[in-house]
Amino acid sequence: KHLQRNLQQTCQRAGDGNGLVAQKQKDALAHFATVDDVLKRIHYCRVHNYTEQLAVVNSMSNVLKEHPNIRLLIIDSVAFHFRHDFDNMAKRTRLLSGHAQALNLLASKYSLAVVVTNQMTTKIKTDVGNKMNSVSYLVPALGESWSHAITSRVVLSQTEQTHRIKIKSKRRDHENGKDVYENITEDVIIRQASLVKSPSKQQKTISFIVVQAGIRQIPTKSKKRNEHQHTTASETSDSKKRKSS
Repeated sequence: KHLQRNLQQTCQRAGDGNGLVAQKQKDALAHFATVDDVLKRIHYCRVHNYTEQLAVVNSMSNVLKEHPNIRLLIIDSVAFHFRHDFDNMAKRTRLLSGHAQALNLLASKYSLAVVVTNQMTTKIKTDVGNKMNSVSYLVPALGESWSHAITSRVVLSQTEQTHRIKIKSKRRDHENGKDVYENITEDVIIRQASLVKSPSKQQKTISFIVVQAGIRQIPTKSKKRNEHQHTTASETSDSKKRKSS
């Protein structure tokens, strides 16, 4: 419902502009009138192992020919099935390399944006002179070969800070039989998105929050929150500056 409302508001803003471009934007966005209109434009496929995952990507050309308006392919997550039941790491590396090439080809051939999520894993670095002195840190899963296969990488992390926001809450007044709206405050965890690999952009980190209405920029003031940091990796790709697959 929030997505529907945001789209309708975008239609209105587009219609407030002048000229043919504004009218075309309004006409295009007006088709997204209901939640069902939005959902029916999303094609979903669930895979249960790495074989099915490879098969879906390899057959994606037929899907894109049948639905030429598709412009975004998301795999969530690309790493899950490849991190289980693999005793032969050389085989996994070969399959991942072919997987990346297939996604790169789709992005290039069909002007398709490819976004895949990865997982984070812990890597231990040991001091050669003192093996008792070791440091652990988080790195994206699937190893160096996958890191070289992708073009761009964005690492998502959760900080120990929160930002207080005001939200409108609805409750039912049973005595009057009406809905009552109240303004309440809520502490929302501040997250960060860090661009760590890109062929054309410099490395940069931005902060954001996730609220019911979507992703929002945060003001500068925030307060500490005692929570462990949690990080995931997100990788993006488009036809020319594509991110990986």
